[in-house]
Amino acid sequence: MSRKTQKTAIPDAEIARRFGQSECYRVAGNPPFPSANECQSVAGRPTEADSPLDGNLARRTSLSKGIVWDDELIGFGLRVRASGYRSWIVKYRERRQQRFVTLGLATKLDAVTARNRARALLKRVALDGLPTRPTGKAAPLFRDYVAEFWRDYAPHWKPSAQKSNLAYTRRELVPTFGDLALDTIVRADVLRWRDDMAERGGAFNRALPVLAVMLGYDEQLGYRRNGSNPCKGMPRHKRTLPERYLSAAEYRRWTCNGFAPVTNLTMPPWLRMRAG
Repeated sequence: MSRKTQKTAIPDAEIARRFGQSECYRVAGNPPFPSANECQSVAGRPTEADSPLDGNLARRTSLSKGIVWDDELIGFGLRVRASGYRSWIVKYRERRQQRFVTLGLATKLDAVTARNRARALLKRVALDGLPTRPTGKAAPLFRDYVAEFWRDYAPHWKPSAQKSNLAYTRRELVPTFGDLALDTIVRADVLRWRDDMAERGGAFNRALPVLAVMLGYDEQLGYRRNGSNPCKGMPRHKRTLPERYLSAAEYRRWTCNGFAPVTNLTMPPWLRMRAG
């Protein structure tokens, strides 16, 4: 027999490796491994299932009646009816019940939007019944939170502290953070406020502890997650304390009231010599 007409039999294992048993099953039927010619004819001919499920496929006029399933997103498909209507569908199983959901007509809904809706629906079904993170309270605005904080926390302070802290809250904190929700105040906001108060460092240093207490208490109320206080470790403005000399009347007042010795007070040289 000549070399041109000689045929070589292909083992069954090689056929399965080349063309895939599932693809051969779909065309050849029940026999486990059909002939090589059948598998080669199947492998060389593209089918609708091998095509991506997109707008181009949805606009084909040669699609037969039935459902064309997507090869990327399992459960997402295009249903073609005998009347010619085509619609995007999702198939899933929920509590042992198989369900079909129609997402919309292919003429009114593009393939990308339909795929995103199908992915969101399948995700929701997959997470159904699983424990979820408890949702916190809706955080109010800072200006609305001041009254609630003051009612609950002010009794912890002395009357003098209440007066000064309320003044700093109304004068410094509310104009700066009043329009922000409590859970949206971050460290960058506090740093920006610190830079704006560079010329009034003393007011910033006294108002910062009040803000830290307020943002710490709202964590206990559930308005912010624990450990998210942006005032933690915030540096304060360094200040140079003013110095002045005591007058003779002030020095006599201190010594007469029993505050001698006054070695830590700064006195003018002439008064220091007279006192010595």
